[in-house]
Amino acid sequence: MIKNQSIETDTSGSDLWFYAIDPATMKILRADDPKLRMSLLEQGRTDSLLSELSRTLGVQAVQIRPPILTPLPTAPSESAPPAVVVRTATGGVIPRLPSAGGDVSNLGAALIALACIIVVLGFVGIVYHCCMWSRYIAYRERVKRLYVAPRYEPVFVEPSLKEYETQ
Repeated sequence: MIKNQSIETDTSGSDLWFYAIDPATMKILRADDPKLRMSLLEQGRTDSLLSELSRTLGVQAVQIRPPILTPLPTAPSESAPPAVVVRTATGGVIPRLPSAGGDVSNLGAALIALACIIVVLGFVGIVYHCCMWSRYIAYRERVKRLYVAPRYEPVFVEPSLKEYETQ
């Protein structure tokens, strides 16, 4: 483990986890089960399984081994706060001290707070737009009533006189 209590990664290889299931009981076998040791972990069968995995996955499988389990921490002293043990995917453990706010990281708490602020401001914006819409409708009705068409003076056009053709 690194100083900040995260897991060290090995970029030269990867662990592939698979589970062996007992066909009679349909239960997952433990890594130290004698049936599993006899059927898979013998030298001749391990080599054939490794070659099959390498051929199927297209990568080089090096060894088959049980998960690496680091020993659990010893019992804490009475003056030390209780530790929480987190199991990792590779079988290791990460000791952590419980935080006062539960298991929420600082970034998670910040994102939750930001989401709450967005929801509250969105609600305020919707209420504001509803109030402004009703005021706009009332204003539009008031303007319609105030608008009166201007009166124009009547325009009289004299009719054209008939013109007679004379000889």
